[in-house]
Amino acid sequence: MNPDSHSRTPSPLTLGATKPFVAVVAGGTAGIGKLTVCVIAATFAGRGNGLRVYIIGWNEGAARKIITDCETV
Repeated sequence: MNPDSHSRTPSPLTLGATKPFVAVVAGGTAGIGKLTVCVIAATFAGRGNGLRVYIIGWNEGAARKIITDCETV
């Protein structure tokens, strides 16, 4: 194996420009999970349809509010 092979692997953020970036966030309706969803949305804002975030949590109302808030980023 070539020791330099890892340096040529594109980062997930680079791939997001050409392929959809998919994130699954467990506990995404509160606390650090909610913050993670918001940061991912802000990071990919303005990059078109290259993002899919799946929020897993107990509170459907909170998930809907997070989705609405992230869509306006």
